[in-house]
Amino acid sequence: MTLRPRATIPFGPGWAPTVVCVIAHVGEGAPVTLRVSGTHDRSRLRVEVTDPDPRALPVHLRAAEDAESGRGMALLAALTLRWGIQQGADSKTVWCELRAQ
Repeated sequence: MTLRPRATIPFGPGWAPTVVCVIAHVGEGAPVTLRVSGTHDRSRLRVEVTDPDPRALPVHLRAAEDAESGRGMALLAALTLRWGIQQGADSKTVWCELRAQ
């Protein structure tokens, strides 16, 4: 299958942690859906990552200086306008919004 994007979507530091956190915590090979959309006024970009584990909720931690992990949600909070979680019966979606450029 060949994917043909309808628009150019910047891969940036604001939403990369969302994708990385899902793979790290749910596990490699888990089915993950990535959705990117813009607001009607084109001022914001919304990124949603859905995975099949409604129990593994992301937590914003304060990692120790020498810790090798635990900063994903802190990065997400620092680099995005806002973020949140939508929990379903058999999945969850972590989303964030960025200022469109």
